[in-house]
This record gives sequence, C-alpha cells and structure tokens, in this order.
Amino acid sequence: MSFYPDMSLGLQDILPFSQSQSQSTWFSASTRHQQDQSLCDARTDHYTGSVPISNGKEIFYWMIRSMDNPTEAPVLIWLSGGPGGASTYAALTEVGPCWVNITDNSTYHNPYSWAQHANLLIIDQPAGVGFSKESSDPAHRVTTLDQAAYDFNEFLHTFFTEIFPDLQHNGLHLASESYGGRWGPAFLHHILALQNVRAEQAVTNPIKSLILVNAVIGTLGGLLSTANYEFGCTGHGVATRLGLGYNETVCSALQELGPECEKYAEICERENDLTICKDASQFCEGRIGPLAKLPGVSPYNVEKACSDTENLCLDNLAATEAFFNKREVQHMLGYDNYQYGVINHDITTSFDESGSTTQSVLREVVDLLQHTPVRLLVMNGDLDALVITAGQKRIFDNIPWRGQLEYRQQPWKDWHYTDASGERQHGGQVKGSSKLRFVSFQKAGHMVPGDQPEAALAVLNEWLDEKIILSVVDT
Repeated sequence: MSFYPDMSLGLQDILPFSQSQSQSTWFSASTRHQQDQSLCDARTDHYTGSVPISNGKEIFYWMIRSMDNPTEAPVLIWLSGGPGGASTYAALTEVGPCWVNITDNSTYHNPYSWAQHANLLIIDQPAGVGFSKESSDPAHRVTTLDQAAYDFNEFLHTFFTEIFPDLQHNGLHLASESYGGRWGPAFLHHILALQNVRAEQAVTNPIKSLILVNAVIGTLGGLLSTANYEFGCTGHGVATRLGLGYNETVCSALQELGPECEKYAEICERENDLTICKDASQFCEGRIGPLAKLPGVSPYNVEKACSDTENLCLDNLAATEAFFNKREVQHMLGYDNYQYGVINHDITTSFDESGSTTQSVLREVVDLLQHTPVRLLVMNGDLDALVITAGQKRIFDNIPWRGQLEYRQQPWKDWHYTDASGERQHGGQVKGSSKLRFVSFQKAGHMVPGDQPEAALAVLNEWLDEKIILSVVDT
C-alpha cells in the first residue's frame, strides 16, 4: 500500500502566488559585460551581468557560450544549493570554464567545462546570494521555495527576451546540486505551469530535462538518514571499505532509530505539511546526524581529509572568495568593494525558519515524470556522506509514477568512459531509461563535476545528445 495519494499537481497549486506577485517594480536596467581571458581563460565567448527583478532585487548571471555550435546548442542552467550557496562557487570549482587555483587565488582553464556542448548559464540565486542583491526592504527577503521560483522565472523571462533573445527558443536543461534538489523541481513546475496557460511572463524555451547532482528531493531524513547504516555498518559500505566504519554502539543505535525515522519521513511525504516535514527532519537529523559524523574527513568526500573546518572542509572555498573579492575582478564584473561570500547564512536561516529547508518536492518530481515530457537524470557521488548514494537509490526506486515498477526492477550495471589518454575507466553504476536515469560515480563525493570532471562530462554530453548512455554501460 502506498503512503502517497494522488501526487500530481495542478495549475491551481501555483498560479495564485504568481498572480498575486504580478505587480513588479523595476529599479535599474539589466547589464551585460563581455569578458575575456583577464577574468577567465574560457576559450569561448562569455558574459556576466545582472537582471533587476521585483522589489529592488537583482540576480547575477555568468553566461558561457557553447564551444560547439552556440546558436543551436541548448541552454544548461546551473544552480547550487544551500539554500544560501552561490552558484559562482561551482563555476570555479565544478562546471565552469575556469577553476580557481588555491595556491594564488588565480584561475586556470578547465577542459571539462559543462559549456562544451551547451550554453552554460550560471545564476547566483536567490537574491542576496553571491553577487545577487537583496531588496533594501527586509520584508522582501526571499524565504520560501515559492518566492524563489517566482523570482527565478522573472529573471529568465527578462534574460531571454532582453539580454540573450537569440537563445529564447533553444532547449532548456536545469542542473541543480544539493539543496538544489528542491530548486529544480519547484522551479520547473512553476515555469511549466506558466507555459501551459501561455502567461505573459512565461519563458518560451522548451524544457528538456532536469539534472539532479547529489540533490535532496525529499525530507532531510528517512532513507537519506538510515542510509548511514549501509554506509558505515555493512561490509560493502563505502565508509566501511575505507576503514571509516562505525562502531557497534553506533550501528546498534542506527538500527533502533531507523524505523521510526523512516516512519516520520513517510508521514511528511504523505501530508506534505511544512511543520510535519520540519519536525521529521529534525528528529532524524537530530538523532542520527551526530552518530554518523566521521571525524577527520570531509563529509562532502570521505576520501579527503578535513583540514579547514571553518570553510566546511572545502579547500577551494576560501580561494574562490579571495578571487571574487579582488578589486580588479569586481571591476570586470561591474562591482566596487562588494563583499562576496560563497554562503549567505542569513538566507539559509530564513529558509530554515520558514520550513523550506526541509520541504519535500517529491510531488513536483512525480508531476514532472508523470505529466510532462521533461527527462530526469540523477548523478550521485558514492563518497558523499551527506547525500548517500544507497539512500538515493531507494528514494528513486520508491517514487510513485507510472514507470516506477519497470524502473525499480532494472538491475544496476557498471558503466565506463574513455579518459583523455584513451584509457577505459570504470565510472560507477547506472540504471534507468531515457525518462529517468540514475548514474552513480564511484570516485566522486558531493560535488561530482569537481571530483570526477571527465566522467561527469561524459555522462552529461550523452544525456544532452538524448542518448540512453548505453555506450558507457558495461554489458
């Protein structure tokens, strides 16, 4: 018996918010600055700028033209998570044409940029994150998924009609990471709803796919939390095989807490109530989270030592902030003495308080799979101790949509890719179809494109080409 009632969403679930926000106030003009190798050795045309949106907010973007046929290539949007995390951090550490050098805070060319076969659009959002500016009125701070979705669509509408009108009919793919697992489904549901009624503010790009990178779609508990048992208490668990497994006391506690944690998560998904989901997540995270900590290693990649806890065990975070706070860099971006940060903790706190941090978007995912032509690619790094692959596999096995039974019964297969030297490399495991595909990466953690750039790009390129990735499957 399913815990989920009819999970499809209608237009009435989203239009009231959009209509109530239809009076936009514009404060300044959009900007577009063409950049050169002084900012980044992109080896293709790239632009930065900002778009004013409602209530005095501004959204910053970095557009990198596709290295291959930019006129016809799709647009690939990248959104980091947080919810207060800047996507410009991923631009210099994961998907962008340049990566930051942690030794001198400069940048160098990334040959595995996600702009090889797509026009890559990196967006700092919501307003207040990275180089994007909040409203001067605290009452207009973005604190919910609904508000962020409205602002995102408003940004895209202006971006494609006024700044890059040549791209307004290109196919659109949305890639989102970590908390971005909530951004992606919520934003696409909003965009599609406006397109379906041909609203004046609807973007005209056909929506092609959603790409979830170590992304959370359900409550912050349930199968994600109980996956810690498999991660560190079983012989085949990733942490166990690395000599980081939990002791008997921790494993016994995980066994005892697991069923109750999963029960609360099921109630959250069934009721779709922010308060219930927040309580469920706090129970699981509060009880299981402290037990599952692995001292001395990065939770984002357990093969890496944690040498800088102040910067979340991410050795390139401080370098990214140092680069973007350079006076000459800010001048190229059109800023002066702007205090750039990778994470806006105030935004994160506001989302926590509203309940949006733990808000499930499983219903939106079901709606995308069940009622739209949008394809869904899941990329998950096995070395991530936060969004554990074992839990993610079970979550996607249990999504109730018309293709669930066929997807769930499929076996996992090993997949390989060919590296730059022509050698065949094992990437991880894969299963699914052209509608829903799950690809795990054995040597990557939370930031898949940063940890395994060649492998991630191989999978991405075939997905954008609408292949089923059979060429990388070991049959």
